[in-house]
Amino acid sequence: PPSLPSPGAPASGSQPTAVGMLFYQKREDYGLTFVQEIVPNGPAHQNGQIEKHDILRKIDDDETFGKSLEDVFRALQGPDGSWVSLELSRPDSQGRLINFAVSLQRRRPDGFN
Repeated sequence: PPSLPSPGAPASGSQPTAVGMLFYQKREDYGLTFVQEIVPNGPAHQNGQIEKHDILRKIDDDETFGKSLEDVFRALQGPDGSWVSLELSRPDSQGRLINFAVSLQRRRPDGFN
């Protein structure tokens, strides 16, 4: 049988990940994963470059397009203190997508066991 996420880490992506972000996918934008929320004081928040509604494009050089939220969630998980590289994009003032990269150190957000 397939392995399931650990308790408290639902496949829907509704709990903070090890990098302190929640994600969503819209039916009309099939295949794209967007930043829904940035957890206060988590790695993404402390980095300061990521904003709500940014598009998550890559996790450690692996494309996220077409992956389920469960697959994205699992790809972001790793040992506490390890690093993960992300490529994201957001539209500029003319609507063109601008790509940018960040490296975040995985850690459990305050208040989560």
